[in-house]
Amino acid sequence: MVIPGWLESGGSARASCQHLFRSMTNIDFQLHYLTGQLADYFRWIQSQLQKLADGGHELALRLTQVEILVFNLDALIEGLQEQIRWMV
Repeated sequence: MVIPGWLESGGSARASCQHLFRSMTNIDFQLHYLTGQLADYFRWIQSQLQKLADGGHELALRLTQVEILVFNLDALIEGLQEQIRWMV
């Protein structure tokens, strides 16, 4: 473990404690700030995943509609082909 220069150089115990307190306060602030940023990023990621899920659901609905239309068109074409056969 490396001893910080401010502690190694000596000085009063009070000054050392004050420096340690300031360092810990700074670390605590940074941790709170980074935790807040992480929470924001996770909320953003969750919102993007929700948009993807919503888009996937919408796509599935549209594909179902297309499938129904294709089925109906196929049935109409078969009917027309049958009518043409009877006409010939």
